[in-house]
Amino acid sequence: MKDFFTKTQYATINPSPLGFVCLHVFVITIFSLFSLSNLSATKAHNWVMQGKAVTALSNLALYSDSTFSSNSIGFYKEGDLFKQIGTTKGFHEDDSQKQLFRWYQVEAIDGKRGWVFGDGVAVMLADLKVSEAMASVYKRRFDFSRKGEENGFGNAIIWVGSVYGHDITNKRFVKPSYREEYLVLTNEKGKSLIEIINGNNLFGSTHLQKIEIEDTNEDEVPEIILQKISYSKKKYGNNLTADIFAVRQNELVKVFECDMHTSNQKAVPPLRYKFINIQPKKIKVEFFEPLPCPTDELTNKGTTPNCLKHFTETYFWNEDNFAFEALNRPYRMPVKGVLKNDNVALRKQPSTTSPTSVEMYRNNFLRILHEKSVLIKVNGKPKQQHWFYVREAGGQYGYLLAKEIDFLNITHAHLINQYFSATSSVLEERNFIKIQTASSFSNK
Repeated sequence: MKDFFTKTQYATINPSPLGFVCLHVFVITIFSLFSLSNLSATKAHNWVMQGKAVTALSNLALYSDSTFSSNSIGFYKEGDLFKQIGTTKGFHEDDSQKQLFRWYQVEAIDGKRGWVFGDGVAVMLADLKVSEAMASVYKRRFDFSRKGEENGFGNAIIWVGSVYGHDITNKRFVKPSYREEYLVLTNEKGKSLIEIINGNNLFGSTHLQKIEIEDTNEDEVPEIILQKISYSKKKYGNNLTADIFAVRQNELVKVFECDMHTSNQKAVPPLRYKFINIQPKKIKVEFFEPLPCPTDELTNKGTTPNCLKHFTETYFWNEDNFAFEALNRPYRMPVKGVLKNDNVALRKQPSTTSPTSVEMYRNNFLRILHEKSVLIKVNGKPKQQHWFYVREAGGQYGYLLAKEIDFLNITHAHLINQYFSATSSVLEERNFIKIQTASSFSNK
């Protein structure tokens, strides 16, 4: 075999000048692309860590000045990252003249500098303004890559972006604030995925209560669990929701959603909200609903026309559809409990001064039919007192104080029992999601 790298043979080679030029250009091009890729990776995460990140909420134009009448000098796609350089002091009308936003001077990943209008970008919040709910994941890196998939989010950093402006109303000089906050996942290439988590406008507000990063389907890739509560300025009450998102094909995909309210909006929290138990590849949802009582449970001439029923819905992971799906219709069963203490009497009315009908002892089994809250005074201050209308094992009906009963055969029975046993009767809605996955990414 000939050695093509000997001194003698090098001397006989007469290389073409054009060949050297082509090789030189090729090497420079490859080196430039490699350097640009590394520079983008360095830029993107550095901008986030410096608190200067801005991401596009939709496709937008980069303008040469802070006005729509100026020339556009570039176009960028939803999720593209920028660095904030400056901003206008005042607010400016949008195209529809219904809202006011600032202009932001930014630098794009490709090095171009210009201006973007505030309704199309999420600007990174200052650290001190990030909510407590986001603290466990804020500015942390997570691996959302999947085997066999071109996923550019193998090293993604989480941050919070905000849209801030004012709504223009018909009332003179009235410009109420408009705010949206987004969960943002940014990869090393300067591409972002976004999901709204907080908001406030003319119609109401939304607030993130809980975020967890967990592997819910056992594929060794974490999903994002969000619990949010919304308030309407026109309707009474609130709306509690739970959603699970997964990163797939460079998109944030919702794989589970649940409205956590029951139809019984006026009930106390343990009977008003659904309880979600997240297990590997399975989600169990429990809740109570009042339904017409069976004939054998109608007593006292219809005193209790509706009886509480305990419902269970089960969702299993479907890999083909890449989502959690309900296996069947909700399973329904009576609500059961047991008496905590001895020498407790059933009462004919929900009052401690009402006549008693029968005395019972600890561990007496009960059928819980419905809840009744009455207002009493304790040390001169009003306080709600909770009662349950029950049927005891011997077939007698009457009222018992809720704190005398332990619920049975319910996954979140401990929450219900704690609520009715507590002197303050305080229960946070965020406690209604229980996670039992093999590993927690949020706490790593």
